[in-house]
Amino acid sequence: IAKSGEAGSLCGSDPARRLIAKSGDGIKGFCADGGGWLTRLAESPAFQHRDKITILNVGANKGYNIAMMLQLWAGATWTNSDWRLSFTRHARIHNLTLPGKRTYSCGVCLACEWKPEPTLAKWIPPSHVAIHAFEMVPALVGWLRWATKGMRGESRSSDVFRVPHHRGTVKLVHAAVTNVSSVQRNVAVSRLFGDETSSVSSTTAQHLQQHERVQAIALDDYLASEAISHVHLLQVDAEGHDELVLRGVQRSLRARRIDLFEVEYKGKAGRLPSFGWGSGWDSGRTLKETLSWLHELGYSCFWQVARGLVPISGQCFHEEYETREGNLLCAVHGPSYSWLTRIFVPRV
Repeated sequence: IAKSGEAGSLCGSDPARRLIAKSGDGIKGFCADGGGWLTRLAESPAFQHRDKITILNVGANKGYNIAMMLQLWAGATWTNSDWRLSFTRHARIHNLTLPGKRTYSCGVCLACEWKPEPTLAKWIPPSHVAIHAFEMVPALVGWLRWATKGMRGESRSSDVFRVPHHRGTVKLVHAAVTNVSSVQRNVAVSRLFGDETSSVSSTTAQHLQQHERVQAIALDDYLASEAISHVHLLQVDAEGHDELVLRGVQRSLRARRIDLFEVEYKGKAGRLPSFGWGSGWDSGRTLKETLSWLHELGYSCFWQVARGLVPISGQCFHEEYETREGNLLCAVHGPSYSWLTRIFVPRV
């Protein structure tokens, strides 16, 4: 786990607080590639010189993370802007309620504006990228199914998203990912197409009163059924359910078969207590308890901020982090964690 000298001066309480305060953007910590780690991941020990990279994307929603990863590592030539245009056209064709607010089509993080860095040509990409995308909202599953058909060349109407099969594939799974597999689970679903607050978690939000019955799966069970022995990146955006998703993959974590994973955390002072955790994880565990559990499994974590990554495990933890909100990036102890610390942890 991170020691003071290992993560530079950031483990001291004052420097760590200053770096988080200097990020000054709040929302950046929620967004994919906070601090720039995702766009450079092909350089990491987890990705270098691999014949195949396996990625799990839990809570795929509009699919912008899928689009980003296929552009980064699978040779996709279309853009996130193309993805957004097709998403809005799909909504119109199927008479889906897409509010005028731009975040419903572009994402809270304005992911439709994302573009790969021009330096990507110098990187060594994986030979093949296999993405397993999980989404529980039927309307969004319909959109993702349409887009991924185009990737496989099965639909002329969406073939703009075609990806060379030998470079990248996407498997779409219509399910709610949680800690225990079951035949069906009652989930709260937004009536607004593109809304990012639907969750397995119980909620009384007015626009989430529509409920659906969907299959619930634990990732350990899914990995066993698919004969997947190693995951290079796990991304989780489960609107408050993230910690339970991790509980459902703890066998793989304990065996250190997952290199990196990203989860969202809304603390006690979170802006959206009705949709997020409000009092920490939806499971009721504190952030500190979760970080200690992950350390026992062999993982340490960072906050994502605009300027890079802030170590928060072990001696780097401060009680005030319980009330913070943002995305955590966690890595198995060893080369992957050391690489993230060396490249992305600023010295202040």
